[in-house]
Amino acid sequence: MSSLSTDPLRQELDTAIKKRDALRAELSGIKNAQEKISARISELRRSLNAAEDAFSNAKEQSVTNLVSEAMGETHGEMPSMRKLRADLAAVEDEIDAAKDAKEKLEGRQKNIDQSLMLAKMNFRSAFNAVVGNSNSVSRLLEETKSLEEQIIERMSQLCYLVKQGHLNSGIYNTLSLHPVVRGHAPPTSEQGLWEFLCAKSGKIMPPEWQEALALLDQDASTPLPNSAGSTPKKNPIRKLMGGS
Repeated sequence: MSSLSTDPLRQELDTAIKKRDALRAELSGIKNAQEKISARISELRRSLNAAEDAFSNAKEQSVTNLVSEAMGETHGEMPSMRKLRADLAAVEDEIDAAKDAKEKLEGRQKNIDQSLMLAKMNFRSAFNAVVGNSNSVSRLLEETKSLEEQIIERMSQLCYLVKQGHLNSGIYNTLSLHPVVRGHAPPTSEQGLWEFLCAKSGKIMPPEWQEALALLDQDASTPLPNSAGSTPKKNPIRKLMGGS
C-alpha cells in the first residue's frame, strides 16, 4: 500500500507538490507567451518603420507628380496615399494590441508569482513536516542519543585518566569532537558548531539523505533513509572511545 494512502502528512505534501508544479508550468507558459509577444512587437516596429518610409516616399512622389502634371510634363503613376495611410494605421493598431497583450501577461505573471511564492511556502512546510515526523528521523535521533551517552561515558574515563596524570592532554588532539572549536572563531550557533565538526570528519553531506530529499521534492511517496540499516565505519576515533 502506498504511503500516500495512509499518511496524511504525505498527502498534504503531494497536494503541495502538484500545486507548486502546476503554477511553475503556468508561469513558464506565461513567460513563453511574453517572449512571443515581445518578438511580435519588434517585428511590427520594423514593419511600422517600413510603412512610415513608404508613406513618406509616396507623399514626396505625389508632390513631384502634381508639379509635373501642372506643367504639362509626363509623370509616373500616382501612389495610393489612402492605401498607404490605411496600411500604416493597421500596423499601429497591431502594435497597440500587442502592447495591451504584453501588459495583460505581465499582470498575470505578477499574480502567478505571488501564488507561487505562497505555494512554495506551503510546500516547504509540508515537506519539513514529512521529514520531521518520519520514523527515519525518530530512529536517527534515538540512535544519536544512544551513541552520545556512550561517547560521554568513554570521555569521562579519558578525562579521569588525563586528570590523574596517567595520560597526556594531547590525546584530545586525536579526536574530531571537541567542546570548543580550537584555532578558529567559534560559530555563533549550535548548527554552526556541528557543521564544523562534521566537516572536520569529512561528513558534510550524507548522500543517502541528499538523494532521498531530492526525490521527495518531486514525489511525496519517496521513502526516507533507514538509519538503522547503516553501520558507521570503524576508525581510530571509535577505537579510542571503546569501539571494536
